[in-house]
Amino acid sequence: MKRLCIFILLLIVHCISKDINEEVIYDDPSLVGYYSLKNPKNKDFQESLKQIEEKAVSFKGEFSMKIQSGENLKNTDRVNGKIFYSKEKTKMKIQLLDPFFGLVLAQIVSDDDSIKIKPMGKDKITEQPMGDINIIDPTTKRVIAIPYHVIYNTIRWNFSKVFSLGDTRLNPTEKKVVVRKQTEEFKYEFYEGGITSLEYKSIPKNLQAKCKVAQTALDGSYPPKAMTNKVTDLVSGKDTSYVEIQYKNISKNSKFTDSDFTIQ
Repeated sequence: MKRLCIFILLLIVHCISKDINEEVIYDDPSLVGYYSLKNPKNKDFQESLKQIEEKAVSFKGEFSMKIQSGENLKNTDRVNGKIFYSKEKTKMKIQLLDPFFGLVLAQIVSDDDSIKIKPMGKDKITEQPMGDINIIDPTTKRVIAIPYHVIYNTIRWNFSKVFSLGDTRLNPTEKKVVVRKQTEEFKYEFYEGGITSLEYKSIPKNLQAKCKVAQTALDGSYPPKAMTNKVTDLVSGKDTSYVEIQYKNISKNSKFTDSDFTIQ
């Protein structure tokens, strides 16, 4: 009986120790040094993430976008745009504009879960789950794929919610976070002032999309002033699109009403 009690005690201590340290995750060597949200080793890192998250405020502004697509990324398209983001309403509205004539090519309104799109010349508004979107260049008629959900999440700094929705592991030493949800994986990298990159990977969709904040924009600014977005076919290893975004004329702490996020 005494030996049994000692064995049970050792088993309990072993389980508690393993739960606290969590050194082995999925038997995945790439996640050595990553710990769960509740692990005390992540306390300081999580506090710094909260401080970064608090920098996100409602804003409006303009942007320019260069999109390379097609075989060997030889097709180049350019669009300008206006962006409106309400932190309180958790909504974002984007107007894509022709760079030469200023015509509205498409209107996009999104929240954390869905995207509504109205292309130019169409009366119907289409709605889809948060993810990639396709727009058609009215001049060339080419379909342009944009990794919208990756771009959205580099602006929508709501890490507390996002990290609670999946199996999340943090690496406090390297300031990295991995979130796994069913067949999807998100990898975040941070620096002291904000986010450095966000990578999305889906085996069923056969794609990897990575958004990186430009080195010149790692200055703590919100939203990041310049970003690149690359989409890669996982089977062929070829890049299918490359997007460069420059934000300008940003007005922070803007006030919005519900009508500001309607599509006309």
